[in-house]
Amino acid sequence: MAEIGPSNGVRMVKGYLQSQGIQASERRVGNVMRELNPESSRSRREWKNRVINPIPYTARYLGDKLHIDQNEKLIMFGVCHVAAKDCYSSKIIAHKVFPAKNSVAIYKDFCTSTLESQGIWNTLRVDHGTE
Repeated sequence: MAEIGPSNGVRMVKGYLQSQGIQASERRVGNVMRELNPESSRSRREWKNRVINPIPYTARYLGDKLHIDQNEKLIMFGVCHVAAKDCYSSKIIAHKVFPAKNSVAIYKDFCTSTLESQGIWNTLRVDHGTE
């Protein structure tokens, strides 16, 4: 399996070699690094594949997983969006706009009212701002 592109390690070694007056392409440096330490190269390649192709999450039925996300990109204008989506049907179950990020208000006015009106899901999924 071919590597996706030069890693930061290859670039660092190439930069070091250039500082010592040695000219070598990133491809050549990468090939030598793979020959010298194949185990490290294999683990980096597998890590990249896991990051690029994460295991997708699936819901088996309606009410299996609920995904809650909030968007604070317009917080300077007094807008904080919070939405809940059913992962099986991809339908938005609930949506609310708050004037500021307030965890207590979001829990009280959004989470509890959503669960009271829509029922309780088996799994709650949040992304912690990692998208």
